[in-house]
This record gives sequence, C-alpha cells and structure tokens, in this order.
Amino acid sequence: IRSGISYAFEKEPPFSDEERKLDIQEALTKDINNKSALTNVSICEKAFKKEIGRGWSFVLPLSVANLLTDKINFIPLGTAAQWTIDDKGNPKRKCRLTQDCSRLRKSGKSINSCMDPEVESECYFGGCLNRMLLRILYLRLKYPDYAILINKYDLDSAYRRMHVHIDHALLE
Repeated sequence: IRSGISYAFEKEPPFSDEERKLDIQEALTKDINNKSALTNVSICEKAFKKEIGRGWSFVLPLSVANLLTDKINFIPLGTAAQWTIDDKGNPKRKCRLTQDCSRLRKSGKSINSCMDPEVESECYFGGCLNRMLLRILYLRLKYPDYAILINKYDLDSAYRRMHVHIDHALLE
C-alpha cells in the first residue's frame, strides 16, 4: 500500500532504452490507438475529462515524450460498447475506454509480452457467470412461475483506488 502495486514483469525494465525510443517515436509520428478510439473521439474526450477531474490521470503534451528518461511508454486506447439500463429500466448502450496491452509495438513488444509467465495471476471472479447461470437454472426449476431478479453492484473505477508503483505507472 505504501509503495503501490507492482506488475510481474520478466525483467526490469521491460523495455530497453532503444525499444522505448522506437515505441515513443511511433506514437509521435502516427496515431497508435485502436480504430474504436478513432471513431469515438467524443467518448474518449468525455472519459479523459472524468479521469483527469477525479485525479486518476494527468496529461503530458506529446512534445515532452522524447525528453523523459523514465521507463515511460504508450498503450493504445480503444473503446468497448456494452449494454446497461437507465434509471427507468430501459436498455441503453454505453462505451468505456480500454487499454490494449497486448498490441505489439514497433519494438516488437507489448506490455503483456513482458509479463513473467512463472508468476501466477489469480482471477477471483472468473467462475461467477457459471455460478449465476446454475443458480438461475435452479430457481427456474424450483419456481417456474416467478420472476427471477438479479442485482449487480457496479464498483465503477474501484481499481483506481489502489495506486500503481511509480516505475510501472509510467508505462501507462
């Protein structure tokens, strides 16, 4: 908690200085974001204003990217559409920002390709869908004529409450 979350990179730093410079040069000379971000510019702008306003992110001008000597790199952005409901229960489409950590960059590396395969990553809620479906099936069999109500709590942006170790935060 005092020093922040660290990622399980294979080696430190995950990008050599030459690789980092290649990736930064690519980001400065062409738009590296996914097509979904390029076609949803207003959604990206709205999300950035929210993140910056709440202190979760800050913006650096591209002109300073080559001046930074830290392990900074760029992660391509995208947007993902999902369905939710409004306050009256009507379905509505909602878009969220995504970060494409698996896209290979000019250096031939991605953030994900630098992760140590020996370190196990835990997924605490991976079986949730199966458990929910089984519960629905059980309830339907037991109570065939009753409505089945499901409630989901959206802990929107809860992961941002834990800060990332400064060496790894600069990769984002």
